[in-house]
Amino acid sequence: MGKRSFFPRLALVNLVRNSRYYGPYLLSCGALAAMYYILRFLTWNEVIQTVRGAAYLQVMMSIGCFVVALFSIVLLLYANSFVMKRRQRELSLYNILGLEKRHIAHVMFYETLFCAIAVIAGGIVAGVLLSKIVLLLLLKLAHIPAQFGFEFSLSGAVTTAALFAVLFLLTLFCNLIRLGRTRPI
Repeated sequence: MGKRSFFPRLALVNLVRNSRYYGPYLLSCGALAAMYYILRFLTWNEVIQTVRGAAYLQVMMSIGCFVVALFSIVLLLYANSFVMKRRQRELSLYNILGLEKRHIAHVMFYETLFCAIAVIAGGIVAGVLLSKIVLLLLLKLAHIPAQFGFEFSLSGAVTTAALFAVLFLLTLFCNLIRLGRTRPI
């Protein structure tokens, strides 16, 4: 086993071993990514733009996107802090077994990368699947005839991926700062 494949494998094993902590964390982050995509999809949807008062509706959807983004920041940082506190003994054990802080930082990088890929991909897929249902419900409430078909918002997917990539980079940065403050045992 080469040096390059050691850290990704260790990160994957850590994620599976700590699935009771990472499972709810990833599900909640994925749900937030799906909500953000749905709101972005609805904000610039062509059918919504034909509704009377569409400008107000777009403003409300944009405010909703902003609120979900703020809530995502708070949730990701808090939930990540919770997960990392639960793993403090494990990280200390790595230090005892001879891994330096830079090695543990590599493992944390790959863990964060795998989590980000899972959340972004899963959230966008769930958002795409649920966005049509939400659109149909909204059209039914507005008494507008529904148009069946499949729509995908590339800008919504790119915005969602960019937001959550930045948020996971922020969590990685916080984890690395926390790692730098810990003392070797």
